Amino acid sequence: MYPMRFRLRTSDDEPKEKQSTITIFLLACLALSPAAYVLSVGPFVWLFKHGYMTQATYIHLSLLYAPLAFLRDHFEPFKWLVDWYVSWFR
Repeated sequence: MYPMRFRLRTSDDEPKEKQSTITIFLLACLALSPAAYVLSVGPFVWLFKHGYMTQATYIHLSLLYAPLAFLRDHFEPFKWLVDWYVSWFR
C-alpha cells in the first residue's frame, strides 16, 4: 500500500479566477459598508419605536450612530435627508 500523504492547501492551489472573484466580493463589501451603516439607522429607530429595544439599550447603541448625529446637527442638508429617511420608520 501507498502511505497517505497530507498536503496543506496554499493560495497557489486556487485558480486565479476564484481568487479574482473573492477579491471583487471583498472590495464590494468594503465599498458598500458605509451605505449599509447610514441606512441601518432607520431600522434601528423602528426597533426602538415598536418596543423591541429598551430605553437603556437604545441609549447604549445610539453611540454607534454618534458620527451620523454629529453630521445631522452640523450640516443642514444632511439633517433634512436623515430626518426624511428616519420618518419612514416611525
